[in-house]
Amino acid sequence: MKNLSKLLLLLLVVNVAFAQSKSQRSVEESVTRLTNAMVAYDTQTLGKMTSPLLTYGHSNGVIENQAEFIQNITKGNTIFTEITLSDQWVRVSGKTATVRHTLDAKTSTNGLINTIKLKVLLVWGKQKGGWILLARQAVK
Repeated sequence: MKNLSKLLLLLLVVNVAFAQSKSQRSVEESVTRLTNAMVAYDTQTLGKMTSPLLTYGHSNGVIENQAEFIQNITKGNTIFTEITLSDQWVRVSGKTATVRHTLDAKTSTNGLINTIKLKVLLVWGKQKGGWILLARQAVK
C-alpha cells in the first residue's frame, strides 16, 4: 500500500510538472511571436496578441494603451530593427503568467542606430485558448 501511495504521488508530481512546463512553453512561444511582430511592424499580430486594456510602460515613464503601443511600434519615429531576449523566466499561475527578461535591441530613430538594454516585466492572460499581453513595464 505504501508503494502504491508513493507511485500515485510521483505520478501526480510528474503530471503537474509536465502541465506547468507545457504552459511555460506556450507563454515563451507567445513572447517570441510578440517580439517578432514588433520587429516586423505587424499591426495585425500585435493587435491579436495584446489586450484592448493593455498598459505598456516604457523605461522613461511613458505609459501607452493598446492603440498607442501598436501605432508607435509600427509607425513611430523609433523602430526596432533587432531584439534579443536573455535571462528569461516564466511563471504561470492558472490563467495568468508573468515573464521577466533582459531586452537588448537595436533601434532606428530618423536613420540613427541606437542600442538599448532594458529589464522587462510582462503580464499575460490566457483568453480564448491563447495568451495575450495585459501589461508590460520596462526599466533601465
